Amino acid sequence: MVVPEDLGLGYSKEKEIANILKLLQVQKNGINQIVRLIYVINTEGHSCSTIFQKFSMHFTHFMQNHAGSEGFAKAIHTVQIYHYVLVEKLLDEEVVTAAEELELAVGHLEMLLRDAQVRNNPHFFLLNQSIVSLEEVQLNIIETLEKLLQQGQGTQLQN
Repeated sequence: MVVPEDLGLGYSKEKEIANILKLLQVQKNGINQIVRLIYVINTEGHSCSTIFQKFSMHFTHFMQNHAGSEGFAKAIHTVQIYHYVLVEKLLDEEVVTAAEELELAVGHLEMLLRDAQVRNNPHFFLLNQSIVSLEEVQLNIIETLEKLLQQGQGTQLQN
């Protein structure tokens, strides 16, 4: 990725943006795996559970916010520009909203897993493991964006 020097995007920031793009791809792969598991669980008849429906609803909202943040990351890559305000907006509006929805989905999944029959279902076990992994990726994305914002604030203060 080549960025004009006058935009103040150094190698470190380029590397961080590349890391965000990689994390978003890992997240997308995890989402695809979870969607397949949700489909299998629904075909087994567990979709009747109100709690599972709430989990699915919040996970769907998480996916929608992820799609928005992924599109933004691709725009950064395509345009090859780093801008502090845009990353701040992404962090505020897309990534944090997605994290909040994922947290709500996790809460509902945890309620479901209190039932021994659900907890012993291998698809729910895989779903839980996938969600835990997805949470870790989401946290890494937020931490990386916050690091970029801190670097951007330092650059703005120097100017």
